[in-house]
Amino acid sequence: MADAGIERHVGSPHSGRARSPSRSNGCCEPLRYSPAEGQVSIFHMVAIDRNGRPAILVQRFDGPTADTAVQAGLWASKQLGRR
Repeated sequence: MADAGIERHVGSPHSGRARSPSRSNGCCEPLRYSPAEGQVSIFHMVAIDRNGRPAILVQRFDGPTADTAVQAGLWASKQLGRR
């Protein structure tokens, strides 16, 4: 994950030590995202129906902000059968 500029908040109050009803098993840790200037990483998820069963498709897109947003949108449209 560090290659994409995403890191765990080490020592965060939510790093697994803090317990609350929504984080009872400590699974949810905040992430810090620090892209290079003009760059973005998009983690795109699309909920679909495949052969009568629900599915979630996941794809990561990295690059210049505008180009990456277009790539992610075109991928999602294709997965949804729109293009």
